[in-house]
Amino acid sequence: MDVDLPQEEEYTICGLSPYSYYHSWCFPQNMEFYNRFVCFNNVPKSLIEEWKRIYISIKKRDVSMDGKRLLLKNPANTGRVKLILDMFPDAKFVHISRNPYDLYFSMSRFMRTVIPLYCLQTPPFDEIEELILNFMQRYTIDILLRKN
Repeated sequence: MDVDLPQEEEYTICGLSPYSYYHSWCFPQNMEFYNRFVCFNNVPKSLIEEWKRIYISIKKRDVSMDGKRLLLKNPANTGRVKLILDMFPDAKFVHISRNPYDLYFSMSRFMRTVIPLYCLQTPPFDEIEELILNFMQRYTIDILLRKN
């Protein structure tokens, strides 16, 4: 894993704006603040519109695919389906489900081994389990509520 290698477009969003949950990797003590930018709850409409402009500018660079559909993998976009459909009404989505226990242990391992490589703040290692569970619960509830 390296910032120079192909990754999710979330890296580009992170580099172009403060509205990416990836910023929580550098500032883990502010993780709750940055997690808002997954489902965009309690975020002013002006910030949502700014995020949309940034996202559209990124997609314009990715469109040179000779008419082929662009396939992107970004777990955060699961919480942004409505925003993406507002911008790209013909977008299609592939939903890949994962065992929540496997996901929890994967996130825990990631937060303990990878995030410290990016940190500008001391990671809250004693709170990792609680942060993961809170994020997973809120993220799941937000997504379920948006389907109705």
